[in-house]
Amino acid sequence: MIGRFNGGANAGHTIIANGVKFAFHMLPCGLLYPNTINLIGNGVVVSLESLFEELADLDKHGVDYAGRLFISDRAHLTLKGHLEADGA
Repeated sequence: MIGRFNGGANAGHTIIANGVKFAFHMLPCGLLYPNTINLIGNGVVVSLESLFEELADLDKHGVDYAGRLFISDRAHLTLKGHLEADGA
């Protein structure tokens, strides 16, 4: 099991696997390992926009994460409107 336990989309790291560069901000890097369960935990501030961008990148490169990614029901969720309100 690989877990992300705190922070938000401003944090992250880059991994190169099989010659492909992946930039992880929301997702646990364990998704690159096919036999792992991955958890976004209750201390994470989840940006849906960033999350879906990263999932699209995994899809583009054929990384199968179906049934291996779970998000805590206590994780914090931010939407584009939250960021706009904060900026105002």
